[in-house]
Amino acid sequence: MLSLNCQTGELNNLADMSGREVIELDTESLQETWGRNMFRVMRQSVSSAEEGASFIV
Repeated sequence: MLSLNCQTGELNNLADMSGREVIELDTESLQETWGRNMFRVMRQSVSSAEEGASFIV
């Protein structure tokens, strides 16, 4: 169960999570399965933040 305090923006998990196993994900190997491959060319082509982070050359 979750508790959300709309006044402070605080979100709390009220469930007992002590019995749950932590799962480590290898996000590098999963990039192909998250749709990131569709935007890879755009991410590689965009300029730096200092340059405006633009696709326009």
